[in-house]
Amino acid sequence: MAAFRADDLSEEVLGQFSNMDAKLKAFTCFGEMPDNMITHSHDHSVQSVTVNWTAPSANVGHIVFKTTIVRDYSEFWVDIKTQLNSSNPASAVGVKYPICNTCHISYNNHNSTATSATPATSATPVTTTKATFATTTTIATCATKTTTATPGTSSTIATPATTATSTTPATLKRTYTKISTTSLVQDIDFSGCGNSKGCFLYPSSCSGDDCIAAATFEHLQSSDEYSIELTTKYDSVDYVALGLSDDRHMGDDETITCVVQGTKLNVQHSYNPGYFNDRKLTTSLSNVQVKNADGHIQCRFTLPKITDIYLITQGAKSFQYTNTSFDHGKTYYLQIAWGSVMTGSDVIAQHEIMPPVTFDKLSLSDKSIFRGSAYGILVHAHVSLMLVAWLFITGVTTVSSRHYKNWLPEKKILGTKVWFQVHRGLAFLVILLTALGLVMVFTEYGAEIREGSIPHSILGLIVTGFVGLQIIMGMLRPGPDHKRRIIFNWGHRVLGQLTHITAAVTMFLGFGMDQTVQDMKTFGLAVVAVWLVGQIVWHVIFEVLSRP
Repeated sequence: MAAFRADDLSEEVLGQFSNMDAKLKAFTCFGEMPDNMITHSHDHSVQSVTVNWTAPSANVGHIVFKTTIVRDYSEFWVDIKTQLNSSNPASAVGVKYPICNTCHISYNNHNSTATSATPATSATPVTTTKATFATTTTIATCATKTTTATPGTSSTIATPATTATSTTPATLKRTYTKISTTSLVQDIDFSGCGNSKGCFLYPSSCSGDDCIAAATFEHLQSSDEYSIELTTKYDSVDYVALGLSDDRHMGDDETITCVVQGTKLNVQHSYNPGYFNDRKLTTSLSNVQVKNADGHIQCRFTLPKITDIYLITQGAKSFQYTNTSFDHGKTYYLQIAWGSVMTGSDVIAQHEIMPPVTFDKLSLSDKSIFRGSAYGILVHAHVSLMLVAWLFITGVTTVSSRHYKNWLPEKKILGTKVWFQVHRGLAFLVILLTALGLVMVFTEYGAEIREGSIPHSILGLIVTGFVGLQIIMGMLRPGPDHKRRIIFNWGHRVLGQLTHITAAVTMFLGFGMDQTVQDMKTFGLAVVAVWLVGQIVWHVIFEVLSRP
């Protein structure tokens, strides 16, 4: 639950929650006071919750409480609105936030002491509203001095008064203003790519309109701003996002997201602290246009030379945040992501497809055409090594041991038949390539196995274990005349075939992962399928030819 201005300034969270029971916990989004949003503190079912809410010190006009109630994962209610009207909406003022590197706004209500070295504003009476809400399909109307009821429950609202003194910097203030989003009138024109503007086009074979994802950027000399255009042709998505990063991975990135929900259009300015998205204020963006045509999203917006990201200190008794600036005159890797939003909201969900990233850092003033990939060079090397090891070398290794034991029978290498040295050498090469492939993928993504890579990653480790077991068995191989030699031969053969089959399944699962981009998925599955058919035909031919 949170409170907002009724005129849809949804990024400005109002007031402060307090005196919560154990069912609730508060956290802080950008606003004038801390603890301005509440949520559940545990996963147990509850019938009602009670909390105090303190209004902001200034008259902000009519207020709307927005609430989400969840019964279970399949049944929930979102955006339940309850309005609290102002007695004098005409005198509502815009909220001003201080601009500083580290800001503290303290209040003397709720046993908090205001501390600041800057001049303080005068005390302003505020209203504390106490409400009890029931977990039903409707919610009690939250209005002062009113008693209302929902089916089967009741909600009583009182208005005890209190006062609050806010201490804020007296200078360097900026007024929050709502950005306006309009429907995109003119489609993105890629004819200027490489001449009048820079472009990031993906995949590498596309030229603009045929790209799965693309971004254009142009430096506006007169205002020292940047005009950005963004699109994806991926079917049935709700958003497309542009990320600016100092490296090719998520984390410490600025993002701008264009969201389409039917006829509703909006843009979001966010920050990725890690592998999640933290939505911020969009006041720095302008000239925002969004379009959804045939399921394909296009958007256009103007980005200032410098934008501010406010990192809020959660749990602080006063509202505290640190300002991090992104200078768009510097060079960044560009990332493009797309995906769906949460049901009934404009909250973006985690993208399933790996986002393409430019190969190199670029300047938004550069008028070149840039290319990129969804995977780093180490991932490409991992895929290449595994394909060579298990699609080609392993097949030759198997055939050499089964059908070429009489090849050059009179010759030996280091006292051993030629076929065996070839078989053993190729087997060690497979082991080496497999080990290198594992090192590369873990170097790229770290030691933690990601949920999206399962079961591919698990089977890959099993294949590696089988390979290690084959090495141990080879070292313990009994002599040709030993009574257990036949047991070794069958065990070695069965484990080899099992390893080969498991590797094939692992490759199919790897290319079939949800996050695998479509062009790689199509190419990879086709290659592995052709290889599988070729292996079967190959073995059948050799078996037929080997018969007397």
